[in-house]
Amino acid sequence: FQADKAELEVNQLEARLIPAELVKSTWSAFVGNAKAKFMNVANNLAHQVLAVEDFNSAKDLISRTINEALEELSGDGLPKEYAERAKTSTESVETTN
Repeated sequence: FQADKAELEVNQLEARLIPAELVKSTWSAFVGNAKAKFMNVANNLAHQVLAVEDFNSAKDLISRTINEALEELSGDGLPKEYAERAKTSTESVETTN
């Protein structure tokens, strides 16, 4: 039992094991922020689209705004507390090969 517990602790320290509650709260924040941005797309763009001169300008404006909203979901999904440890752990594995 102690060996299993020690292995779990090492995996958590090396960011190979992340507490489920932390993953849940991190992804809830990601999805919540993305949802808020998407819900505001119409309000943010309505007056701007009316002011553009042609179809391509409107399309570019809409594409930029949607891409900004999608940026919320473009990360690796790791909680900040573990992201640095995971990067360090991966680098050390790569250097030993």
